[in-house]
Amino acid sequence: MKKLTLGNHTMIIVGTIQGLVEEKKKVADAFKDLRPEVVALPISEEMLQGLEAVVKGEVSEVETDSVEDMFADHLKRFGEVQLPPPSLIEAYNLAKENGAEVVGIDMDEEEYVRAYVKHVSAFHFWRRIWNLSKLKKKTFAVDTPEEFVVMWDRYVSRLKGYARLERAREKFMAERSLELLKSRSRVLVLVEYERMEGIVAEIQKLNEAMEEKEEIGNISITSKRRSGHGKEGHLPEMPETDAYKDLVRNPCTGSEMPGMRSQIHL
Repeated sequence: MKKLTLGNHTMIIVGTIQGLVEEKKKVADAFKDLRPEVVALPISEEMLQGLEAVVKGEVSEVETDSVEDMFADHLKRFGEVQLPPPSLIEAYNLAKENGAEVVGIDMDEEEYVRAYVKHVSAFHFWRRIWNLSKLKKKTFAVDTPEEFVVMWDRYVSRLKGYARLERAREKFMAERSLELLKSRSRVLVLVEYERMEGIVAEIQKLNEAMEEKEEIGNISITSKRRSGHGKEGHLPEMPETDAYKDLVRNPCTGSEMPGMRSQIHL
């Protein structure tokens, strides 16, 4: 969990493990601490409409594929798993109950397609399919869900094109988050656990660039420790080449997709 301050404006960024039921408490604690004016989710505005439909009971099931099912099966080692991710539903419900706005900060479908075409070659696309085909027999020697999602991401995301695509997503969400921080006093941002450090780093880069142009003051960034899995909420150590990873996670199901980004089907 990261706390960012800009003058009298505060943002808390929470990295959540998509699908794990116990992550709801992390969200609830952050919401209680901050009492945000706006809650930002790691999904597009289009996907936010799908999430709303699930919460309202207009959609009873979320479609999954074999890769998503394998991700969920591995994650069950660490606790109960539900789809859509309970962390997103908890954030949405808390926001609505307390009069906070809910926004999606990830790329919309048009923006995502442009980024996909720019960064991912046909070779990388088909190689990725081949990599995913071996997941069924893969074992992960990890002790915490944080370590698992990082290792999963590391394994399925070994191609440079997809790594660049994830960097593009991180930069996009960082830009949206910074816009919210400048315009709102209290902002709660949920991101995928394995994307959090990259997004915070992008916010720092954007802040430095704006400082040089005297467009913004200095942002103070601190880590907020919490009890639970892993080393006080920090990402497990990983080499630079693996810091930004391959697959775009389906925000409504919490697992990686073999092709283009999927959405909740209404």
